[in-house]
Amino acid sequence: MSDLYHTILAFADKHKKLGDRGKPKTLLKVAKKCLPFAELGDESPELRTLAMMDMAGKLLKTAPTIKNSVLFSKRVDGSGRYEAKEVDWDGLKLPYPDCVFEFEIASGEDRRLSLIHKVFAVISETDFKLVVPKETPMVMRVFIEYFDSHDHEKKEWSFLPFTVPINPQTFRETFEKSTTKIDCVGCTTPSEHESALLHLAIKMSFIAMTEINQSSHTIQTAQPPKSLYGKKAPGHRKFYEHRVVVIDPERSSPREGDNSGLSGRKHALHAVRGFYRHLKKPKADGTNKIWIKPHWRGDKDLGVITKEYEIRKSA
Repeated sequence: MSDLYHTILAFADKHKKLGDRGKPKTLLKVAKKCLPFAELGDESPELRTLAMMDMAGKLLKTAPTIKNSVLFSKRVDGSGRYEAKEVDWDGLKLPYPDCVFEFEIASGEDRRLSLIHKVFAVISETDFKLVVPKETPMVMRVFIEYFDSHDHEKKEWSFLPFTVPINPQTFRETFEKSTTKIDCVGCTTPSEHESALLHLAIKMSFIAMTEINQSSHTIQTAQPPKSLYGKKAPGHRKFYEHRVVVIDPERSSPREGDNSGLSGRKHALHAVRGFYRHLKKPKADGTNKIWIKPHWRGDKDLGVITKEYEIRKSA
C-alpha cells in the first residue's frame, strides 16, 4: 500500500482524537499541513485563524473517505504533456464509489513539477457530505507530496483545502483550456499555483479512469508478499488476503484475474470494479456498450479478498 496513504491516515487519526478532546491548538497544527500551497491573503489574525481551522476541518473530514477508498497508483511522465488516448467525456465512471488515485511524477522538463513527487487525488461519489448539483457525479480533493526545496531527499505533504465538483464539462474544459477557472464548493477561489495543481490532478485522474474502464485492457493479478496474508484459525477455512492488480492500458486482450476467483478460491468474497462491457449488437439507441456497476461477489464465509491497483506496463 502507498506510504503516503498511510501517512495521511495516521496523521488524521491522531489529530482527530486530540481535537475531539477539545484541544483547539490541534486544528492549527493540522492546518499547517495545508500552508505550503495555501494563500490566505492579508486577513486579520482572527480571520486567518478561522481560515486555518476550516482547512484543518476539511482535511480531517476527508480521512474517512480515504479509509473506504480503493487505491489506484500510476507513474506518469514529468514532461507536463498529458494526453488521453480514448476520450469519452460523457462516459466517465468511477470504478468504485470512493477511489484514491496516486500519481508518482517522474522527473521531466516541466519546471513547475520539479519539486512534486506525488499527486494524491481523492475522488468520491459520496461528495464528502456536501451539497452539490445533481449533474455533478463526483467530487475531488487533492494531496501533494513534494521535495523540500533545500533538501531534495526529504519529502513533505500538503493538503489543498478545496472541494472540486467533477463532471464531463469540467474534464473537457480542463483539457481544452488548462487556464480555465476551477470552481470549488464552499471555499475561496484557488490561487494560480493551486489551480495549476488541481488542473494536473483532474487531467491525470481522467486519463487513469479512461484507461481503467476499458474492459479490453489486460488485468493481471500480482502475487502479494506473504506477510499480507491473514492467518487461518485452526479448524476454519476463512482467510483474508490482499491482492495487487496490474492494469496494462497498452495491451488489448481478454480480462484476466480481476474477478476470476483469485488463487483458485472462486467463491471468496471480493470486490469487482465497474467497467464498460462492449456488446456484439448495438442497443436500440445505437450505443454498443453498457456500464457494469462495481459490486461484491463471493461468499464471505469462505474468505475476504481486498485489492489495490497499479496502472502500468506489465512484464
